[in-house]
Amino acid sequence: MKLALFLILGGISLSWPAFYNGYPILFGDTDEYLNIPIEMLEVGWLSPAWARPPFYGILLLPIHWKMSLWPIVFFQGLVVSYFLHLAVRVATGVVDFRFLVAIIFILGLFTSLPWHVATLNPDVFAPLVILGMYLIAAGQGKLTSLEQFLVVAVTTVSSAVHYSHLALGVVLFGLTALFAFAGGIPRPMRFRALILALIPIVVTVSALSFLNYKVRGTAAVASHGSVFVLNKYRKIIKNYLEENCAEQQYTLCNHIDKFEPRSGTLLWDQGSLVAEVGAHRVNDEAKKIIRDSFQENAIDYGLIALKSTFLQLARFKTIDPAASWGGTEYHGESASEEHLALQHFPHEQTHFLTSRQRNAQLPRSEIGWIHEAAIIVCLPFFVFFFYNALKRRAKPLSWLYAYVLVGLLANAAICASLSGVVPRYQSRVVWLTVFITLIAAFMWRKTHSQRESSESFAEPQPPRS
Repeated sequence: MKLALFLILGGISLSWPAFYNGYPILFGDTDEYLNIPIEMLEVGWLSPAWARPPFYGILLLPIHWKMSLWPIVFFQGLVVSYFLHLAVRVATGVVDFRFLVAIIFILGLFTSLPWHVATLNPDVFAPLVILGMYLIAAGQGKLTSLEQFLVVAVTTVSSAVHYSHLALGVVLFGLTALFAFAGGIPRPMRFRALILALIPIVVTVSALSFLNYKVRGTAAVASHGSVFVLNKYRKIIKNYLEENCAEQQYTLCNHIDKFEPRSGTLLWDQGSLVAEVGAHRVNDEAKKIIRDSFQENAIDYGLIALKSTFLQLARFKTIDPAASWGGTEYHGESASEEHLALQHFPHEQTHFLTSRQRNAQLPRSEIGWIHEAAIIVCLPFFVFFFYNALKRRAKPLSWLYAYVLVGLLANAAICASLSGVVPRYQSRVVWLTVFITLIAAFMWRKTHSQRESSESFAEPQPPRS
């Protein structure tokens, strides 16, 4: 009963930015995510976008069922709250609902978490990949069979909703394998943990490969991944094209000017390379261009990726919603012109049109500064408690630190080196540092209280003569 009340409280509390906004926060890609499965119901077949998997929209279809977008926000808050509960229980070995409520309160007020919960975007599932892999490894013998099933199910869905989440899961599976073979997981549970950690990766890879084969005739996980790499390393690609276009008959040779930094992204802008040439044609040529240019400039590729990773680690501010979530710069008269998804929810158009996001009334800079300040203040305590956990050999907590640290680094490397340095990418996971610091502080206080209690009840020793 207490757990149910906590989950309801967490689902509502972590959704507060949507209430404040007056409507769930719509991201620039919300239309594409939601429209694909809705159109699938109408036309009878699935035609996913080239740039992203369709599974986030498919997951949400039975939740909104073309009635309202509000249940999505509550659902996301509920799932996050459940994972927070399990992570606290596995790391501390106890269930203290007062502490859990305090965690929800602090994370809700001072971190980016509720803003991702309130946004119709799969970013909220990235940290669940990290927590899910941790729970699979450290939860052996601590979670019931039903809880393990739910953890694997949610981790699988979280891995499938975005390509970067799958890559993050692969890295964390490697960490799980390292702990297993190093003896961190007891031998009877070692094989089970590895199988459970592998399920999200195998299911996601299989689903994406099958979908791309049926729709595009290629059994690739990310059918258009080369387009993103082309955009990221455009300077190297531009130099390569200038040196080789005299011999190679690439269509992209006629668009070298698009690779200039001032020309904007190759992907989304009106008049971009993808818009003019087409994503399929660009991707076909990009595969060979990237392969050949990498052979000649592997060190340059590596240096750019390394620099981008460090920049991404330092950029995690929840920035202006106009840039990170979309929705404040509109010119159309009706909501249906601005967000196609709202065509399926006509009775909610008024709510969107009067929302703070739509009318540029969200506290843009304040949001970012509060979240950034919370992380900066938290960092010294994060380091101190990590050292303390290692010193005390507190394995569950030390493992949570390991998964969070590897997850933060992997998330930065994956997103920055394959896409770009965008504060939103790190903002979606950096709140985990505050979360783990709160857990570590709780355990540190509990340990010291027990020590003081044992000392006060200890029998006094007779004085030595």
